[in-house]
Amino acid sequence: MEFAFTAIITETGSSIGIAYQDMAGHYTMSNVPTFGTYSEAQDYADTMNIKLGLTTLEAWKIVASSMKASR
Repeated sequence: MEFAFTAIITETGSSIGIAYQDMAGHYTMSNVPTFGTYSEAQDYADTMNIKLGLTTLEAWKIVASSMKASR
């Protein structure tokens, strides 16, 4: 099952979540830092996705598919 890291908004700022392709929602990761801005969290997620071998477009498609599955 394919997944991608994505920035998420939390009660205390922004953090990192995992979105699985075609599965509704995301899963908040534990043991990751809280970021001051959403952009910082997304930059971190982008770096993690690159390490997985995902392009930015591939990662966004996975995240979008999880959002679509939520509808």
